[in-house]
Amino acid sequence: MLRRYTFLGAGALAAFTFGGREARAQDAPDVALNQYEHPMAGDAFFGVPSPAIGGHLEPRALITFDYAKDPLVLVDADGNDVATPVTSQMYLHFGASFALWDRLMISLDFPLAINQTGEDSILNGAVLQGASGVAPGDLRIGLRGRIFGGYWDPFQIGVGGYLYVPTGGSDSYASDGKFYGQPHLLIGGRAPYFVYSLKAGAFIRGADNPHNFTYGVGVATSLLDDTLMIGPELLGSVNLNSVDLVEGAIERKGTVNTELHLGVQYRLFDVLGLGVAGGPGLSNGVGTPQYRILARLTYDPRPPKEEEPKDTDGDGIMDAQDACPKVPGIPSNDPAKHGCPPPADTDGDGILDEVDACPEVKGVPNDDPEKHGCPPPGDRDGDGIVDEQDACPDTPGVGSDDPAKNGCPPDRDGDG
Repeated sequence: MLRRYTFLGAGALAAFTFGGREARAQDAPDVALNQYEHPMAGDAFFGVPSPAIGGHLEPRALITFDYAKDPLVLVDADGNDVATPVTSQMYLHFGASFALWDRLMISLDFPLAINQTGEDSILNGAVLQGASGVAPGDLRIGLRGRIFGGYWDPFQIGVGGYLYVPTGGSDSYASDGKFYGQPHLLIGGRAPYFVYSLKAGAFIRGADNPHNFTYGVGVATSLLDDTLMIGPELLGSVNLNSVDLVEGAIERKGTVNTELHLGVQYRLFDVLGLGVAGGPGLSNGVGTPQYRILARLTYDPRPPKEEEPKDTDGDGIMDAQDACPKVPGIPSNDPAKHGCPPPADTDGDGILDEVDACPEVKGVPNDDPEKHGCPPPGDRDGDGIVDEQDACPDTPGVGSDDPAKNGCPPDRDGDG
């Protein structure tokens, strides 16, 4: 099993004792030993930040319990355990974030070591103080910008950065003692039943601690309409320069910090989340624990999903603008008719049924609503006088003021 170590140089090992009247007290080194990076409130994973923002003027909050076993063990040149200055660290991480314009997120995070345990170690006549008690950590101020993709999109890109303010107690294994920062690039996304996030960044430290390349990978399956999320996270960093833990006495055996966690999260009432995670340390860098256990409570209202525009009736007019969304229709300048079927004309005479007095028989226009759309009156003999006014409807005739003669042939011989 991998152990989490620092390495005593040969000279230090030769002088290492557990007693001695000449021993002089020495505080713990100025180092933020805890390697767990609390995400911004609203992020999907326990340790890997997300590129998403999620809304405008949207506050979110997060509290995480964090327990690490044996994050700092001293060994000799042969790899044998010599002392454990930090046998355990128990933290509460408090976080809050605020989304703006669905483009920016600002955050504050504060770690508080609520219990630390460890043993004093005497070397080279100096006492390396073991961890103990309660200690505040370094306040973290965060800023993130979304470059591409929305909260629910399958591909998103963001950039962010953290500034750490040395609010932690000196010589408490909880603070670097100076300002430092961490810029990073984020890629992630959401798809049906799947969530992922990738991070690459760097710790730029102002204290006597090494700069680091830092990374994280998180993948999860999302079930029950995004209510349940289960998946692993790989978190780590690589030292970019060599710095002794205690100058001239204790050098760092490992330069890589790696942890693997498996997390389970469940959402309540669509705004609250409960989650637990845990897993082993996979390397021997300073601060990597034998194992870590996490539990968290979140207040995280999510933006509504953007539904694809629908065209239920397939007429090319989206339902949101279609006055008749379930019946194929045609465009219209009248919003009340846009997307509705055209008015009916059963007989095809160009006069709509709704105003056609004879909707099933082709007809002609007429100023009289009772005859509009009806066939014109008959004229069997073709004399231009309609049958209903023609006294001789089967014989061509001429007009006459006498209804009895109207439409009848004229009296050519004058015999009356």
